[in-house]
Amino acid sequence: MTVERALVTIALGEDYIRLFHQKAEPGWKAYCDRHGFDLVVFETPLDESPRAAARSPAWQKCLILERPELSRYRQICWVDTDILIRPDAPSVFAGVPEELVGGVDAYAAPNPTVYHDVLERMYQSWHAMGARFLDCPTPESFYRARGLPATADQVMHTGVMVASPAFHAGLFRHVYDAYEDVEGKATNYEWGPLSLAVVRRGLAQWLDYRFNLILSDQIEHHYRFLHQNLFAHLLAPGQEATAQALQKLVFDACLKELYANAFFLHFCGLPEVMAGFDA
Repeated sequence: MTVERALVTIALGEDYIRLFHQKAEPGWKAYCDRHGFDLVVFETPLDESPRAAARSPAWQKCLILERPELSRYRQICWVDTDILIRPDAPSVFAGVPEELVGGVDAYAAPNPTVYHDVLERMYQSWHAMGARFLDCPTPESFYRARGLPATADQVMHTGVMVASPAFHAGLFRHVYDAYEDVEGKATNYEWGPLSLAVVRRGLAQWLDYRFNLILSDQIEHHYRFLHQNLFAHLLAPGQEATAQALQKLVFDACLKELYANAFFLHFCGLPEVMAGFDA
């Protein structure tokens, strides 16, 4: 029986490869086995040019659809390596026509009203920490802040994307070739250009937000108390280690609950948290 769909990712660098194999891959394999999908993991760059070396590897997701070894699949699902997949989650491909691109609406998780409130909370926290970030309360401002035209009123998160080599390889390659890595992490690399290319062409098929449940968003929404140690003021001086151990127990319990509520739990640049989590 020919396998028509695959999960695909790129893991580059010893630390990321090790973390992926130890923490993510077992759940991914179990998920793929359950649904009859292949799992394809690239561990070397797809583009080794000076331009590619000068910008984030995140851009190379735009090249996967033209890989010869993926041409036989009707659809693939790109998944960032810092995502844990629940083995019993439903098929990410269900309900996504081959001519469309599946992804989560970043400004509507779980709905636009709640996400707006969560975003306000995060911005307040980041301001208090003195963190550098782009203030983008709306999809239109998301694009403008990245030097892009605000010609779309939705933003597709590019951490999980269902696409077709036959239908979308050219579009993804266009994004890779036409845009530069302006300000790197601050502008989230390929996210803006790739989302805009999909959404403004009317190609978006929106997935259940649980297929890309963002850890930091969920903590801000449900578990803001994790930002400070709950036990430090209850213990005598010199018991800091005990307070930290108790806090970790609470944090781990909250994380397990988030994992149970997710289909795909996205740690989004928090490798140390992912490394310490046991599903």
